[in-house]
Amino acid sequence: MLFHFQDISLESILLDEDFRISFHPEQRGLQGVREFGIVQPVILFPQKAEFLAVCGFRRVQAAKGAGMMRIPALVSRGLERKQTVLLSLLERLSHGPLNNMERARSVEKFSQNGWLKQEIGRYLFPLLELKFNAMVLDQLAALLGLPPEVQTDVASGEIHLYTAHRLAQWAPYELQIGRWFSDLKLGVNKQRELLGLMDDVARVCNVEKASLVQDLEEIRSRAEPVQVYDAWLQTLKSRRYPRFNEAQRQFEENKARFHLPGQIQIISPPFFEESRYKVSFPFGSREELELHCRKLLEIAETPEMEAILRLI
Repeated sequence: MLFHFQDISLESILLDEDFRISFHPEQRGLQGVREFGIVQPVILFPQKAEFLAVCGFRRVQAAKGAGMMRIPALVSRGLERKQTVLLSLLERLSHGPLNNMERARSVEKFSQNGWLKQEIGRYLFPLLELKFNAMVLDQLAALLGLPPEVQTDVASGEIHLYTAHRLAQWAPYELQIGRWFSDLKLGVNKQRELLGLMDDVARVCNVEKASLVQDLEEIRSRAEPVQVYDAWLQTLKSRRYPRFNEAQRQFEENKARFHLPGQIQIISPPFFEESRYKVSFPFGSREELELHCRKLLEIAETPEMEAILRLI
């Protein structure tokens, strides 16, 4: 038999989390333990004279909190640690899909209990419903170093896996920024846009992260909640692309003087940081092509085109 049923003294059950996959954002206590005791046996892994919880970690905590002395348990016999952590995952999956913190914990626990990287990719990741690659591994690993409050928001879905990975690079301000996301209820696209601009301003403009976070917090304290995000973007873009607003204005004003037909589009480089414009137009005949080319050659000699070219 793989398991042996017996009553186990709670004093002999360690609360080490060697096999624990579950991560419950709300951490609600179990109901009815004082009245009815532990109805469903926990699963334990023997470790010398003591035991590690495999399935039922919260039940063990609740029983200890209720002052119980012994609880029913299934003690594994002959299972290796590698098999035991898989059992813990399968038991958790029986209660529904994993959240991202549980996915991260799964990879961690499997690695710690003897699973090789190739085995994790082949057997674990299909159960996690994730694609196995280095980027996803890095993203999941980053979650484990986040503050507990941010991990709770990751588990509940308020902070996306990709966003949490980027957020981890903002230590020691992850909690403060994470609270911005949850308090303002920013969706994943806004989280990504904000962090992307913050990364650019810090890296390209050589702005200290502490100073940047403080500036954004001051904006948050002054602006109305519905205006905070737009105020942040305006501030970050003005610092990241100091020439952009004025260059865009001049570009649009000079382009309007060309009186181009709607089919011809002149496209500026992103934020005027590259050295090439693009032109696009459709045509269905030689006559249309010649007409558009003549128009472009005509505007190429104008002062307005000279002014546009000076912007890059």
